[in-house]
Amino acid sequence: MNRSSAARITATGAAFAAALALATGPAHAASPTTTITLKVTGCEGCTIGVQRAITGGNPSKITPATPTFWEGTPVKVKSGVATVKVPTANTSGMSFTITAPWESGTNSVSNIVLGSARPAGSTVTSGQQAKTAQATACWAGTAKSSVTIKVQVVKASLGGGATAASAWATPTVATVGALADTAKGTLGNQEAYYC
Repeated sequence: MNRSSAARITATGAAFAAALALATGPAHAASPTTTITLKVTGCEGCTIGVQRAITGGNPSKITPATPTFWEGTPVKVKSGVATVKVPTANTSGMSFTITAPWESGTNSVSNIVLGSARPAGSTVTSGQQAKTAQATACWAGTAKSSVTIKVQVVKASLGGGATAASAWATPTVATVGALADTAKGTLGNQEAYYC
């Protein structure tokens, strides 16, 4: 191959790359993500899950309205901390599950209670949480790149031999959607916690 042929191949390759860039448009930046650090007291080795499930018709007016279902990778609590990285757009309407090795007989997965009728930012004791009749696991979300949520966990005897992880944010965080009835301050689900 002579220099003239090599120059034509290089020029043709550059022209093709330029044409491809014009045809496909500009490169899209990666979607923003949020790193959520859960500082967990009382549940070393527990598994934290993260999911977003929006009730049909989106009565809570969660935005963005899609995806209506999304689930992240579960993480273990190590040295009192569990960290998840999620798409920022999915944080509104997101909930957290918690699975403790000592739970039994619940026929459901426990959710972390994020708020109740108390205002966001309220400190909640274990005695107050056990008496909370209605609460929610639906987070209002964030636009921040990192957030820390403090979580307290205690064993809750629900009757009939069932023991659940009663887990709640303290201080509470901003929530979205309606409150649901609790079982001694606990929330749970069998598929997903719909917001």
